[in-house]
Amino acid sequence: MRKNSLIPVLSENTSVYTVKIDDKVSVVFDTGRELTVTIRTPRETNPGIGIVSYESPLGKSLLNKREGDAFEYTVGERIFKGKVIKIHK
Repeated sequence: MRKNSLIPVLSENTSVYTVKIDDKVSVVFDTGRELTVTIRTPRETNPGIGIVSYESPLGKSLLNKREGDAFEYTVGERIFKGKVIKIHK
């Protein structure tokens, strides 16, 4: 058996945390715009202060993502793409 065969292969994303309700998440869109939001319930939504619903297009696209994961969502005919930078735990 080769020595190197015992070295685990890790994906680029090794974060153990995934985005859940009540998490604060920093993202960067493919346009370069950065945004930090908190994922909450629909009753608590206030996009003006960075609180988005888990039922919103952005919220849905972020749930269960890890740091480094790409996300994509559509609003009307516009497609938004980005990457999760940080999950603030």
